[in-house]
Amino acid sequence: MTDHDRSTERPAAKSVGREVLDHLGGRIKEVSGAALRDESLRREGELQRRKAVAEREARASASQAARTREQARVRVHGAERAAQRVRRIADEEAAADRERIERDRALDETLLDIERGQREDQADAREAALAGAIDRTEALAAEERRRDLEEARRLEAAALIARRRAITIPPRRR
Repeated sequence: MTDHDRSTERPAAKSVGREVLDHLGGRIKEVSGAALRDESLRREGELQRRKAVAEREARASASQAARTREQARVRVHGAERAAQRVRRIADEEAAADRERIERDRALDETLLDIERGQREDQADAREAALAGAIDRTEALAAEERRRDLEEARRLEAAALIARRRAITIPPRRR
């Protein structure tokens, strides 16, 4: 656990504790207001309790957005590594193909003219196929990242809306 994790853990625990107290305090005011037929006190308790719920929802949305961002980062990293592997394999195969072509050139020129053309065509086709696979893998990774970032933005917007709702609920009276 990093120092940053520890430093963010304490305020979150305090926030949860305050939320529980606000929720309970709101419920007590609500019940007291109903028992005393004090609509203002009952309404204040209800608002205090709703504020605690809104804060919990905002925290949950922010947490989900952070998890989604991290998952997107991990998936993009994996896709990038896969593209690198495909690229490396393509380079190795292309190099191996070029070496075979060079060895064949040392053979009899008449027979080699036909074979050389066929092997070069095959090497080009494999290289083109692997290049296409790389392009498709990178395009898929980019699209997946775009979708994940879009989802993270949507969740962050939901968290912001929830935070704004929590802010608009008036604080409890002392």
